[in-house]
Amino acid sequence: MGAMARDSTFNIEKFNWQGFCVWRQKIEDYLYLKDDLYLALEGKLEGMKDEYWKLLERKALGLI
Repeated sequence: MGAMARDSTFNIEKFNWQGFCVWRQKIEDYLYLKDDLYLALEGKLEGMKDEYWKLLERKALGLI
């Protein structure tokens, strides 16, 4: 699939539109392992402060 992103716990190939379902699942799994970044997958939760949501979303996007 291409070059790999490296981390101490995961090796995820860079996205190139092939094998999207597998790539997506790996990214979701990785976000669940990193603090509370998995919350970005569900969208802004009721009662969540805008500042926290923006930071969370930015961290998740940066990781991906």
